Amino acid sequence: MPTCPNCGVCFDEKQDDIPYAEIIGDLNTAIRVKERKLKGFNSKAEAHRRLIRQRWSEGHRLDDFKLVHRNMAAKWLGTDQEAYLRPSTLYCASKFEGYANTRPASEEAFTALYEWLERSIAGDKSGIKHEVARNVGFVIGWDRVMETYREGGKEKLRVVFDKAFKDKDAGVRT
Repeated sequence: MPTCPNCGVCFDEKQDDIPYAEIIGDLNTAIRVKERKLKGFNSKAEAHRRLIRQRWSEGHRLDDFKLVHRNMAAKWLGTDQEAYLRPSTLYCASKFEGYANTRPASEEAFTALYEWLERSIAGDKSGIKHEVARNVGFVIGWDRVMETYREGGKEKLRVVFDKAFKDKDAGVRT
């Protein structure tokens, strides 16, 4: 089997079953390219393909790439880190595994949201972390958070929150 001259990973272009277009397409969706009127990343760029091929040869598959896209987009969109939502960062050998194992943004956001709600009800009006507010605002909306919490407490809020994050990941706007 031939070896890629750029990265040394063995591959046969005729037998190459790596879904480059689907991986890069998912990244473009995760970072909301159309909504933000950005050009997006090209799945035919050899630099991107090389990185994907390297991670693929390590045993990572489409779901791993999607997980990295979701985890890091949820953490970085709307922050100074947003500029790093690109293949050269996300698919880097030294970072990919860590990005895949990042605690889901929905769990972090829910925990911070619920702690803030409890403090708020107790009279502590200190703020909630900016990135959590951004995620919650995008996913559910503050009015819905308060209404759901008043109606059903933590359990109902958890159900609504999880559904909203699942819908967000699927591209559905709640």
